[in-house]
Amino acid sequence: MIMTLPRIFRIFKQFTYLVKTKASIYVLIKFLVCGLRNRHIRALYQKNSSKFNSQISTMRLSTDWFSSNLPFWFSVFDEFNFSRLKDVKALEIGSWEGLSGYFILNNFKNSNLTCVDTWSGSDEHKDLNTTKSLLNKIEFNFDYNLSKYKKRLVKHKGTSLSFFNCTQHKNYFDFIYVDGSHFSDDLLIDAIKCFGLLKVGGIIVFDDYFWRNYNDDRKNPAYAINTFLKYQAKSIKVVRFYYQIIIQKI
Repeated sequence: MIMTLPRIFRIFKQFTYLVKTKASIYVLIKFLVCGLRNRHIRALYQKNSSKFNSQISTMRLSTDWFSSNLPFWFSVFDEFNFSRLKDVKALEIGSWEGLSGYFILNNFKNSNLTCVDTWSGSDEHKDLNTTKSLLNKIEFNFDYNLSKYKKRLVKHKGTSLSFFNCTQHKNYFDFIYVDGSHFSDDLLIDAIKCFGLLKVGGIIVFDDYFWRNYNDDRKNPAYAINTFLKYQAKSIKVVRFYYQIIIQKI
């Protein structure tokens, strides 16, 4: 496989960023190894992704930050045989307009999903000129988009901390998607708490690994995720690594 100069430069920048945000040697190696497979995964699941994108044409969406992840999500769900589980228990920290939730509930009839969100935006949304008008319709769109899955959906409107404080579950979820606050302190708490809720063998996805909104890298997601991965080094396995990082609890 011939790599273009722009791609080599992008990989170098990302690798340098991993080093700056204190990634472990294991994570650095997995970044390079997974990077070699990512194009193959995208090509392998292109038809699945195109089919899903055609299905969401009737959804009410003001943004789509999810579809680029489709090949990797399809591949992980296939690899770990989620369709064969009798009851897939899934959790989302941060649900926005429900697109990722729709993916789970629509593709897996055996799934039950808990969505946690304030629907009031995060730090990054304060910079948008249309924040107020946008946020006014985000929760409405979420309710509309997932309305036909009400029987398999639990909606928790509040912070992730409020959810953690009221849940009694431990080692309960098969799949967790962490896409809430991007501030490193908040994300580190979400990571630790969610890991305790995840079954052994379960999958957890961290979104926006390379997101860099804060000038101080220690405030960005990668720093928190790398800290968490070091802490749980003996209990995790990195299974996909691109803009998101997907791990299995072992």
